[in-house]
Amino acid sequence: MEIYSADENDENIENIKKFDFPDIPTPNPYVFEKTWTFEAKVPFNIEGWKNGQDLSKMDEKELEKMVVDKFQHYRKLLNDGNVDQFMEEHKKNFEEFVIANYYQKGWSEYNENIRETISNQKGIMLLLENYKMKIYGNGKLVSLERREVNETFYNRSPLIAIDKKENILYSDYVWLYMPKGGTTLEPVRLNVDYTIADFSK
Repeated sequence: MEIYSADENDENIENIKKFDFPDIPTPNPYVFEKTWTFEAKVPFNIEGWKNGQDLSKMDEKELEKMVVDKFQHYRKLLNDGNVDQFMEEHKKNFEEFVIANYYQKGWSEYNENIRETISNQKGIMLLLENYKMKIYGNGKLVSLERREVNETFYNRSPLIAIDKKENILYSDYVWLYMPKGGTTLEPVRLNVDYTIADFSK
């Protein structure tokens, strides 16, 4: 396994790190861990959640209420088909995604596709339920995750829409943070995903 760097045209490829795995007997149960470090130089500086507060120090019930309120708000925007407001509230997510992926040239196409995916969820969002709160990023990120262990919903966001006619399941993964000095949660990462699923059973 290796990591490479490339420019925005997928050219000037450079090997950054080759991962060497020790030759050891296969563990039982099959679990193996090893840590590597490497330095990646990039021509941009993304803020992300670097300036976020440590949410793990907050009262857990208070934090969960704030997170659930945000997710209920996003669920309503998606279910109402309010694409413009949803996109505007996640503006930072999209801007940093475009920069980090050298996607400036492809933004128009990506923007069109993401807006269509969001609009397709109008009127078919599931209720916000069966979730648990999870904290990531050294305490600076928080999100909700479905509790089910079944194959369809396992490890998904509770922001789910089901299109039974087309057999498509939409999942909207949102990660929140609280900027230093702030008192409200803000979205910092978003992943709008869809997959084919059989709902005839």
